[in-house]
Amino acid sequence: MAKNKYHIDNISTARERFLKLIEEKEGYKVIQVYDKNNAHYSLIKGDLRGESHNIYLLFKRDFFNSFGAIFKDKGEYGLGDTINTEQLRECMAYEVKKIFFIYEDFKIYFITPQLILDKGYKRINDFESKETYSFNIKHLTSKKRNY
Repeated sequence: MAKNKYHIDNISTARERFLKLIEEKEGYKVIQVYDKNNAHYSLIKGDLRGESHNIYLLFKRDFFNSFGAIFKDKGEYGLGDTINTEQLRECMAYEVKKIFFIYEDFKIYFITPQLILDKGYKRINDFESKETYSFNIKHLTSKKRNY
C-alpha cells in the first residue's frame, strides 16, 4: 500500500490513536488492554455508556486478495479477510461486541464475531498451517474517518 498521511508506522501508536478516537467520539472507556502477537492484535476490555463492551483489534497489511479464487466453488468473489480460529474463540469467550480490522492506511472496518461464524468459511491457512475463518469483505462495516 502506498504511504499517505494516515499510514501506520507503529502498531502501538496506531492502537493508542484508535482508542483515543473512540473514547473522544463515542465515549468508550478502556479498562484493560491485552496485547497478543507483538500487539498485532489486542483484546480490549472496556465500557460503553455504563455497560461492559469488549472489542478486539487486528492490524492488517492488506485484504485476503485470493479469497474469491479460493472460495469460488461456494459462490464467492472478490476480496476477503481472515481471522485465526483461536482468536475468534477468544472473542466469543470474552463476549467481544466488535472485531476491528485496522489496515496500514488507517482504514478501519468492523464485524461481529457471530457474523464471521455465520458467513465465514473454516479452512487451514496454507502460509501458517493454522485453522482460520475467512469471509467476504462485503460483511465488513466501514468505520468512517469522521474524526
